[in-house]
Amino acid sequence: MVKITETEITDVDGSIKKIRTIEADYARVEHTDGTVEEYSDCTAKEWPWPKTENRPEWELFGIPVTLLVQAAIKSICLLSENQQVVLRLMEITVAVRFSQAGEDCLRGVEVPTENP
Repeated sequence: MVKITETEITDVDGSIKKIRTIEADYARVEHTDGTVEEYSDCTAKEWPWPKTENRPEWELFGIPVTLLVQAAIKSICLLSENQQVVLRLMEITVAVRFSQAGEDCLRGVEVPTENP
């Protein structure tokens, strides 16, 4: 079952930012060559400082970052238990964490889904 939560953080300028987190049952990775892979138990966390306003960026956990090195990724979709798209991301990159506790992850830009 998909779980969506929202937390608030205080930015350095004192503004409040809302961050959504999605815990999904499945993630579907679509490659540019047409191949598709699925992963289970994936999490996406909204990045509070997107590069472009009105284009939410998300960090993805549970999908190996080496996937991006092996093949070009067209999109990644987080899916509910009945295979409905909850979140669709494109422009996939790797977000490298430099701290010891940090975990490298994939990052993508949210695009509208066909599902309401």
